[in-house]
Amino acid sequence: MLFVIIGSPRSNTEAAQHRVLQLFTNWKEPSGYTNTALYGTADGGFVAVAEAESAAAVAEAMAWLVPFFDVKPLPAVTADGVVPVLQRVYSWAESVR
Repeated sequence: MLFVIIGSPRSNTEAAQHRVLQLFTNWKEPSGYTNTALYGTADGGFVAVAEAESAAAVAEAMAWLVPFFDVKPLPAVTADGVVPVLQRVYSWAESVR
């Protein structure tokens, strides 16, 4: 499964930022989870794109971040995958009278 994960900082104190850096430099991706892209944001947050075998793998990967960030993992579908889904849904919605 593909996920886009958005992390907004709960606190931008120097102590919190120091602790996040300390933990991050020692963190290892859990089994079943791989970051394919990871970006820091100007507000001290992050955006990640990850492949995960399950929601549990995402939960394990994000658990250490929860004290420092509001973490929002969003299941994602590639554009070529989501277009047919949306077309089916819109077609169904238009058929309901």
